Amino acid sequence: MLSNTETAKLGIAGAPPLTTTKIEFHVNDVPKYSSAEMRFNVALVPSMARDTSLLDFAKALAHLGGIVGGGLATYPNYYYGLSEGTGVVHSSMDDAKNEWRIGEDVMLKHKTHTHLRRLYPWTLIGPQIWSQLPPMPRFDPMPTVEDFGEFKLLKAWPTLCEPRDPAFLRGTRALREWLWPYTIQNPADHVDNDPTD
Repeated sequence: MLSNTETAKLGIAGAPPLTTTKIEFHVNDVPKYSSAEMRFNVALVPSMARDTSLLDFAKALAHLGGIVGGGLATYPNYYYGLSEGTGVVHSSMDDAKNEWRIGEDVMLKHKTHTHLRRLYPWTLIGPQIWSQLPPMPRFDPMPTVEDFGEFKLLKAWPTLCEPRDPAFLRGTRALREWLWPYTIQNPADHVDNDPTD
């Protein structure tokens, strides 16, 4: 476990051509970084997110406190995952719609102190946001909610997929509308901008 109270960020990275791994945790407010610190959406973006050991790892880090939420998803390649995890658009993405989405995330990062970034296939929701949510209505398909230490793990989709997967977006439209006020409200994630194909 991390015991240094000045630790602000922990990153674990793989490298191409691996299809895994960019996990970035912003875990502590450090006075000299306080204007830029992002105690926020922990982006868990490796393809190995199906592995229960990764969930155990995320749970252990969540206990460090100060984490608002996070997401587990898969991505078509390393650069998509890296862009999601860091908020830096990489030219290797070559995808204007995802570049716009990540760019909007950056513009809205000041809201990540108190809001989820978006609904991921599996979304980690911290206790502060969970306590604000109204009762969950019935959805089709109905997501499952699991205790995840002090957090809740909202499994919105039966399998991990990309956050912009058309089937996932169609299947979670009502759920995303319900959760929308508790997200950073990136316009790229609004249901009006769902893919039409």
